[in-house]
Amino acid sequence: MNKMLASMLLLFLSISSVSALEIPGKVFYSIKRTGDIVSRDMILDMPEGRKGKIVVRAEGMNFSLEAKKSFTKSKRGQDTFYLATTMKAPDFAGGQTSAMVFKGTYLKGKSVIKYYGDVFSKNIEDENELNGIEEKEDCLEGYEFKGGFSFETEI
Repeated sequence: MNKMLASMLLLFLSISSVSALEIPGKVFYSIKRTGDIVSRDMILDMPEGRKGKIVVRAEGMNFSLEAKKSFTKSKRGQDTFYLATTMKAPDFAGGQTSAMVFKGTYLKGKSVIKYYGDVFSKNIEDENELNGIEEKEDCLEGYEFKGGFSFETEI
């Protein structure tokens, strides 16, 4: 699963958008078999107005994940965003396909913007399982907490 998460993050990171704001940060998660917490330098490519391809990519590596679904839910004045994607583990790691969801919020001030939140995943049969995720009351039902993320930049 950790190799799958790493592969997914690499996929997110290799795809970029020309008009995107590049926001450096970290994605962190626990490796179950060792108990280690790993932190990876990543970049969030956020298109202007959040319209277009949203990508999370590894800094200095050929790995990126493009959001297949992105949506926002608002409650009590807070916008919670969801970035959903899929990734397939390499064959040597079992080849399992999984869905990953980055769930978070952001703060935008006069000179700084910060995105932060949690990462969830679950094994799936194919990416069609993401269809309709944005319409579900609990869009993370069946997902397992894997780690978190934090991206910040001056604007």
